[in-house]
Amino acid sequence: MLVLKRNLGERIMIGVDVVVMVTDVGPGWARIGITAPADDLILREELLAGKPLHESEDDMDHRENQTEGK
Repeated sequence: MLVLKRNLGERIMIGVDVVVMVTDVGPGWARIGITAPADDLILREELLAGKPLHESEDDMDHRENQTEGK
């Protein structure tokens, strides 16, 4: 794991397409902003529990079909 110290407003580049920026800090917490391509999945770890990292085409088709019927 790479651990970096960043100040408010400073950025970290991940590859060429992903930027992580410190947008706010407080005692014991930090708020970050992430800029990434729309097809990159970004989730908080607690939301990922038990879910696959990548959706199959069948999963995406199923989800689209469910939203079209609403």
